Amino acid sequence: MVNEALQMDQVASSIDAMLHREQSSYQVPDYLSYLPANEYGEYPIDPAARESIVNWYLKIVELCDMSVDTAAIAVSILDRFASSPAAKDFLIHREKFQLASLAAIYTAIKIHEKEAISPAFVAKLSGGVSTKEDVERMEMHLLQTITWLVNPPTAIWFAKSFLQLLNLQSKPLMRSVESQVIHSLLKYEFCTVRPSEIAAAAVVNALEAAYGRDVYVRRIERILRSTINTHDGQVQRLRFQLAGAIKCETVSTVVQTSNKGHYTPSNHTRSNDSYAHSPKTVMTTSS
Repeated sequence: MVNEALQMDQVASSIDAMLHREQSSYQVPDYLSYLPANEYGEYPIDPAARESIVNWYLKIVELCDMSVDTAAIAVSILDRFASSPAAKDFLIHREKFQLASLAAIYTAIKIHEKEAISPAFVAKLSGGVSTKEDVERMEMHLLQTITWLVNPPTAIWFAKSFLQLLNLQSKPLMRSVESQVIHSLLKYEFCTVRPSEIAAAAVVNALEAAYGRDVYVRRIERILRSTINTHDGQVQRLRFQLAGAIKCETVSTVVQTSNKGHYTPSNHTRSNDSYAHSPKTVMTTSS
């Protein structure tokens, strides 16, 4: 009991530290809303181009058996770089944005996975557009721009910590949460939202899907709102936005179970070879 209490105290302390970190160093502004067409050219980076990059990140980590958190960290690195004044040219020229996206996933994997990937391999993913030296130079430029802040709090981390604090660690619950977090990574409108808020909304959605909207779930929702210091309206809005992902995940789980196949946490269709090159939709406009 003493060890368990000590462990819970450590989890609570870690959550407090990460809450402070996400609000002080890792916030992302709505950087795409500041792109006037007359200044940034005819085809600046847009939410669709960003979504294409994030989906590509998710394919890489899935096919390489890496953590979704690594993709989330790459997204955080890319968003924070893109929101800086130093990234103006990268938001004008899609080839440059593609190179920045390559450097972001390369950096995230190198720091947070057991095995790194080589810059030469990353350059190949550009389809011949970038060289190994381009990737290495871009990594340094990116790291200097974000002041070497490469350990962002993620929604997955917060969700795991919340469930541990509530003594509700469960693989089905985490699969449900992960599906919602993946949805939030893909959609640009979530990039300005605190990961702790996304995690709280996803956890409550997962609990309600599992246990119904009972007194117990409502109490947990109040506890999480208080823990992350946010208001009810924000959590409810996020829960509604994430609800579609949890419905698709439920259907996907039933299908995968009946086929006895490998569970894929995302509700997005992915081909086994589509990670071989970074997405061409970033380089061109949609028709």
